[in-house]
Amino acid sequence: YLWPGVDTLWVGAAAFARASGFTVDGEAQNMALPAGARAPAPDGVAIRHVLDDGDAEAVRVLVRSQWPHWLAELDRGIEHGCCVGAFDGDGAPGAAALGFCCHSVNRFGWLGPVGTDPAAQGRGIGGALVGAVCRDLQVAGLRSVEVCWIGPEAFYASLGGVRSRTFTLLTRPVGER
Repeated sequence: YLWPGVDTLWVGAAAFARASGFTVDGEAQNMALPAGARAPAPDGVAIRHVLDDGDAEAVRVLVRSQWPHWLAELDRGIEHGCCVGAFDGDGAPGAAALGFCCHSVNRFGWLGPVGTDPAAQGRGIGGALVGAVCRDLQVAGLRSVEVCWIGPEAFYASLGGVRSRTFTLLTRPVGER
């Protein structure tokens, strides 16, 4: 996607979409997260940019098993050097991926996709991954990171995130005018 929907502040765009046959299909919300957000890596977890083929494949294995619909976005994040992974143990080559976090995949400064293996959740891995991505974006000059399609909201709020934008989701069957 290029945008999660039509920003509710863009009244003219929403009116144009409705006049063009689109119907409202819900809403999506984004959060703003301070680029200075940080969280330490938990013991026994290595956090690093996904740069080599072994790390890339380990993260792909995790995403294929849990969130296969994110594979194309993950691959763009890896290709552009915008993906950070969490790896089991000391993170030696061949270590299993426990999570990943990408940024700037669809829009510069936007965080996502991001995920932690359900079996490893609650250990602080997600916070460490988001913190590593925030560091990248802070170095790039951003003060705030946009978390698109928030969820889970409480997780991002615990890192200092606040609701920032609301989008109206609009749909129209393909081929209709």
